[in-house]
Amino acid sequence: MMKLAIVSYKGGVGKTTVASNLAAHLATAGLDVHAIDMDDQNALRLHFGVDPHKTSGISHCASTKEWRDEGISDDSGVSVYPHGMMEFPVRVNFKESLRKQPSLLKGWLDKNFNQDALVVIDTPPGSDVYSTQAIVAADYLLVILNPDGASFATIGTMEGLIQELNPNLLVAKKVLFLVVNYNETRELDRGVLSVMRDAYGDKVAPIIIHYDASVREALAHQKLLQDYDSDSQAHAEFSELAGWLISSGFLSLNAGQEWGEIRT
Repeated sequence: MMKLAIVSYKGGVGKTTVASNLAAHLATAGLDVHAIDMDDQNALRLHFGVDPHKTSGISHCASTKEWRDEGISDDSGVSVYPHGMMEFPVRVNFKESLRKQPSLLKGWLDKNFNQDALVVIDTPPGSDVYSTQAIVAADYLLVILNPDGASFATIGTMEGLIQELNPNLLVAKKVLFLVVNYNETRELDRGVLSVMRDAYGDKVAPIIIHYDASVREALAHQKLLQDYDSDSQAHAEFSELAGWLISSGFLSLNAGQEWGEIRT
């Protein structure tokens, strides 16, 4: 099993957009993909068109044994696990249980998914207990950055958090920085991206996701990009990113599997 956490220290950068659309492209390619929403904003479900009135999710379960029952099969081939909507006292209790058991998510994933599964974990910004659970559980991390000074300034803090929680990710070079919402017509965007690549080299993904109005429009219609506008630039870039993550060896397939074989 591969566990890929989508993280960022800064909020509003596009983590959930990346988690949903990347998961869909990997599923389209033939992987057994499961998307877990470890963010109490409960927004991942909206990208997959889950009924916005649905309030249940993994946070409503009395124990992790019941989490698997919350999975919803999407037309994209992804099984989506909403976080669920909670009253404040329930949210506090759920987070407290996560604090007391730092490896709770990792243990559940290891017990409930087969070796061929790819689990994509969406998280809130910063060092929230949801994010720390995801980092502890992860085999791979995709750190989402915007091409601005605020995102760049958080990279060191994020690396420090990873070093504290799951240092093997850094040792194994399984942490990748992905720049999204890039506008090549803006001098600032070009300059920040250049500085990031100079400072962090091949830790920065060679594929970037450009700013594309279709991304926001797709969410407004509760659709993935591939269903809303398959001709959009961002859709093509997410497809390219999915292929590169496998073909480059960043994500390790089972022995004998190749990217081209999975797509067919």
